[in-house]
Amino acid sequence: MSERGRAVYLGWDVGGWNCDHNPASRDALVLLDASLNMLGTPWRGNLRETLNAAASPRDLVTRLLAVWPHRKR
Repeated sequence: MSERGRAVYLGWDVGGWNCDHNPASRDALVLLDASLNMLGTPWRGNLRETLNAAASPRDLVTRLLAVWPHRKR
């Protein structure tokens, strides 16, 4: 995957996006650059709506990258 022409890796610990019985369960995302340095701060939250709203794989990646409004560029 790339972000503005740079290779990046997206790590996803799948948590509560489809877990109705445990509302405390959350997903976690981390973004790494090509040298495996973390970009910004890891994100934790629920991705259920993000996943359900995505119309295509490209749209999903765009939506996942958008959860980092505070990441370093």
